[in-house]
Amino acid sequence: MWMLSKEVQITEVEGPTAAGTDAIESTAIDISNYDGCAIMTTVAKKTATTNYNKVAVYQSSATALDDSTETLLKEYTVTKDNLTVLLDVFRPREEYGKYIIVKVTRGTSTAVGPIYAMRYAGRVKPVDNTDVADNGIYSAALINQEDAS
Repeated sequence: MWMLSKEVQITEVEGPTAAGTDAIESTAIDISNYDGCAIMTTVAKKTATTNYNKVAVYQSSATALDDSTETLLKEYTVTKDNLTVLLDVFRPREEYGKYIIVKVTRGTSTAVGPIYAMRYAGRVKPVDNTDVADNGIYSAALINQEDAS
């Protein structure tokens, strides 16, 4: 029986942030032993005419952005209020490093929801998403009684 919750490691890498204009940077996401990592967050306000709210995904050999060790993989300008942005990094290049870091640049004052990392196609299975204290996510497998056998 195939279940998504056993194939994807889901982690909250940055908690929700109140309205403001400071940039938000996630903790580093170790992508070793995974084929990909999808990033998801919600930005409350769309970009104003000249002040851009952007969600960017970097790959780095370091655990923090420092303008020397990272490569910008994708940057998306928020075009709608309460927009959920999903950026999927599939088979990142090894020479760029083993970490993914998300940065939300807020040119217009806005709140940002939690940032989630969903690492998938892992080398070790099944994945355990049940430790709420560790990853900020509650997970439960709900199995139809007919499929339980």
